[in-house]
Amino acid sequence: MQKEQRRPALVVFLSSGSLLLEGVANRLRERADRVQLELLDPRMPDALSRLDHLRPAVVILDAADPWVIEKCPLTRLLSDLPGTRIIELDSQAQQARVVTSELHAARDVSDLADVIDGHLPA
Repeated sequence: MQKEQRRPALVVFLSSGSLLLEGVANRLRERADRVQLELLDPRMPDALSRLDHLRPAVVILDAADPWVIEKCPLTRLLSDLPGTRIIELDSQAQQARVVTSELHAARDVSDLADVIDGHLPA
């Protein structure tokens, strides 16, 4: 039986030139069979629409990059890209935060209660 080949996941680096992100991108290039990398500068006037068009599996950003904070805030990314994993790298705190969002139809209060109930711990 032949093993099915999976397409590499599209990972977008949202950076205005962060050395931290460049280092991470270089390491991920070693995994070209699993990852397809795209670099996107948040200073570009159409950065958000380009990001929306790409529909990446993962967006990686430097939490300290002032251009990312101003032009591509996390709340906007979560709203525009439901289901996409967003990884904020914070070199000062030496940590990475993985954030995801889901979009659910909620036409009335009952729908909202069902969404909330479905996400409560068992």
